[in-house]
Amino acid sequence: MVHANARGAMHEAVVRAVHGFKGGMAAAAAAGRDAAARAAKGLARDEDVMSVKEVVAYLNMVMFPRQSEEDVFCARPGFVMMYDLTPLKRAAPTTKKPPASKFEGDNGRVKVDRGPSASASGASTDGGDRSAAPAPSGAVTAPRATATSGATISPHMEKLELALQETMDSALLAEEAQSKLEALLAKEQKLQSELAATKVPQVKLDFSDMPSFELDAEAREYKGDPDDRREILAHRKRIEKESDRLAVAKEKWIAGRRKEAKQAAKVQANATRNVKLSALRGEIAQAKKAVQQTFSVATSHAKKLERLRSRATAAQQHEAELASRKREAEAYRAQQQQERAAKKSKIQLEREAQKLQDAERKLKEAEQRAKVRAEAARYPMDDNELVAYDAAQAKEQNRDPWPAVANGTAWKPSAVDVSQMQICEFFSTFGRILKPSVDEFGVEYLNTILDDSDLTKLSKLYVSLLRVAVTTTTYGIEALVKTWSDALEFSGTFPEIMKQFAKEKSRVGQIDAVTLSTINALTEKRIGMFTPEEHTRVLDWLCGECFEAPEVNKEVNRRVKALEDLSKEKESDKAIENAFEKEYKKLAPQLRDANALVKNASDELIQKVQAHEALITLPQSDVEVPTELQSDVRAFLEARSLLKETEAKKNEIAAQAAKRRRQFQEERIRSNCLGQDRNGTKYYWNLSYSSGALLAIHVDGTWSKLTTEQQLREWSKSLNTKGIREHRLHKNVAEIRAELVAAFRQAELEAMNAFPKSSQRTKVERWNEIAARETLSMEGAKRIIQLLMADVVNCEVSAPDGTMSGWRIWGRELEKTTELTEMIRYLMQIEEAMVEMCDLPRDVTAKDANGSAINASNERLMASHEWWELIIPSDEKKAGKRLWRTNQERAIWQEAMSTSDTYARIAYGAAMLESYSRPLFEFLENIKKRAKRESSRFADYTSYDDGYDSYGQRT
Repeated sequence: MVHANARGAMHEAVVRAVHGFKGGMAAAAAAGRDAAARAAKGLARDEDVMSVKEVVAYLNMVMFPRQSEEDVFCARPGFVMMYDLTPLKRAAPTTKKPPASKFEGDNGRVKVDRGPSASASGASTDGGDRSAAPAPSGAVTAPRATATSGATISPHMEKLELALQETMDSALLAEEAQSKLEALLAKEQKLQSELAATKVPQVKLDFSDMPSFELDAEAREYKGDPDDRREILAHRKRIEKESDRLAVAKEKWIAGRRKEAKQAAKVQANATRNVKLSALRGEIAQAKKAVQQTFSVATSHAKKLERLRSRATAAQQHEAELASRKREAEAYRAQQQQERAAKKSKIQLEREAQKLQDAERKLKEAEQRAKVRAEAARYPMDDNELVAYDAAQAKEQNRDPWPAVANGTAWKPSAVDVSQMQICEFFSTFGRILKPSVDEFGVEYLNTILDDSDLTKLSKLYVSLLRVAVTTTTYGIEALVKTWSDALEFSGTFPEIMKQFAKEKSRVGQIDAVTLSTINALTEKRIGMFTPEEHTRVLDWLCGECFEAPEVNKEVNRRVKALEDLSKEKESDKAIENAFEKEYKKLAPQLRDANALVKNASDELIQKVQAHEALITLPQSDVEVPTELQSDVRAFLEARSLLKETEAKKNEIAAQAAKRRRQFQEERIRSNCLGQDRNGTKYYWNLSYSSGALLAIHVDGTWSKLTTEQQLREWSKSLNTKGIREHRLHKNVAEIRAELVAAFRQAELEAMNAFPKSSQRTKVERWNEIAARETLSMEGAKRIIQLLMADVVNCEVSAPDGTMSGWRIWGRELEKTTELTEMIRYLMQIEEAMVEMCDLPRDVTAKDANGSAINASNERLMASHEWWELIIPSDEKKAGKRLWRTNQERAIWQEAMSTSDTYARIAYGAAMLESYSRPLFEFLENIKKRAKRESSRFADYTSYDDGYDSYGQRT
């Protein structure tokens, strides 16, 4: 419970803060609440401070009502006198009566809407004219003019005056009690200051009862060994430490005795003042109690006065309302008679005017329908004809012709940009049928992997393209193509295969000189040293070669057939969609009413529906479901069912259309063109898997793009949908507009948060050092040699050191090596091991002991051919136990490997060796299987004979 002192302090702070305040009630209440919180600090808890609602109620009681927000808050006279406030001049209260308004009553009769009734309080608290005294807060005042009003107020007059007098008297008593309390508090403060200023007389201390703080002789005496110097010194230290402790204790005892003496002297010197202070505190307690009592009485008297004011005002308003109703009823009856006569004449005039308007409207509607039918028969027309027709119509109608198409921002892509877009579009279209398959990607991703020093991702593109492209050169070199395909299974072989494939294409003139020179540069530099432009040129050429491959042609034929089937399904779905649209138009009024019924359903109706649905869900044995429903519940259920069925059908059609668009996108064989405008400009979106812009390719070969919502909006407005091409273009764009806008926003967000472009290419020396490592080719060569080693070990061929266990050490050393010469040595050793386990190749030339004839022949052949051209595998079936067909073929391969300066050639040479050795290992494996079968058959015969004796009897 809040203490009375705290409540009184808060009330006083509110009145002082708001008296003279100018502003709204909310601001005044906030100011009053802050003042109450400051006043109650230290007297009450935070939760006991007056709330804003309590402050507003208190202000309505202690303040005069205001006529507008411009008036200042003015406290009533009793509170002005109680808190010694500065009297303020109030604005004169208004006496204007609000105008009456008519409205229809429940019985159909016209009633008059009266504003707040005027009231006049006869008890004025400010000593002014009683006929202009203020009413309670919220009421409108009026002068006390009629005898009726005076008669109404007179019964309350004496009570109001008596209550006012009691309020003022109690306020004076409270103020006197407060003044007395303040005087006593001042007196107490003065007496306390005198007590603090009193000087204590000098006192004489008595130390007669002070205990002894000296060590006795027995404690000082040393009783130990007199010859033990360490014990003697320790005894002395203990004596010194104990003496120091006793000295400190003596000082503490003396200080305590001195403090007690001073306190006793001070009490003795101020004995009279302390008595006075105790008596004064008793008087202060009584004064506080008197203040609390007088303040409570004053508060109750103020509340009683406010209640009497409210009653008097209500009585005055009631009387004035009765008189006003009587006058209004008389005026209403007279007005009603006049309105009846005017209404009859007005209805007659309106009927005649309506007939003329209906005739004119029907004539205009017929003309408009004829004009619309004529225009509808004309459109859509050819776009070029539409431009001329619109220009003629604009001239006749004195308006501007249809604006030109807004093409957005001009864009000048370079040849490299166009090639990169073609590469991305190829992989987006046919990347799923490649091996390894490549997911869709955009130009940004392509630029990222082109700028990456690690060729892992880029090599995947090369391998997937080469695997398809090499199949276009199968005439006469089927075995070589198969070798290429087998070699592409291993990483790092594609640079050498790409050089060979490019030379084969150059023989038939199917490669341009720039691309050929770029690929031939691999003899001098590594594939990792290629610039992004060189990579783009080579990849673009490989994509073009893939279009001629049988695998891609077969996929294109399949997709053409699938697109034809999808077009037929689209026509069928279009018929279903048109039928639904017709049905939807017929059901439009019912759907509108049903939607309004469901949205505007009352809570009671919803509860009824929920109760009915709960009954339906229960088992039939538990409760009996009523067969007849209430009309409102049945109407609600039918309306909701109709809306759900219509929405489900609409969603089904939209989902089918979205599914069909995805199928068209998946089965496309070229970039999807959204359409053309009147100028023949073609528009593409999601070209090369880049959805951040709507690209436009003009007839003259220039480009432009739309990248923002504003540009898309302006472009859509500039399209004339009355034209055939632009109508189709606008429709196609409208279907994907939401996806377009989302893609534009996503592209803008990614551009803001994009990482800075890599600077690896700027460090040329570091880049060339990384590219020269040929990590992929080196790992691929190691992988192939390890596979060959496993096959050789399986055939039980000795290692180069002559032992079978040596292969383990040989394999570990191979894994650790990174030098090119060491890799060549390991490749030669594994080839030598494979030759030892097979038949020797045929001799095609005479030779001496050093094989000089073979070497001379190879030198003559390699002067005009590449090494790999001299050992192209034959289509004839190779002998089962032979690795090389001829010794010359083997010598050429060894020469090429030993003189190799790239890991790519080593990896390809190892891949060739792996491809050539497959028939050999298959032959040896078959021999093993046959030998195993024969040995197992002999063992079966032996076990069978062991069961019979020499006469054929079972033992």
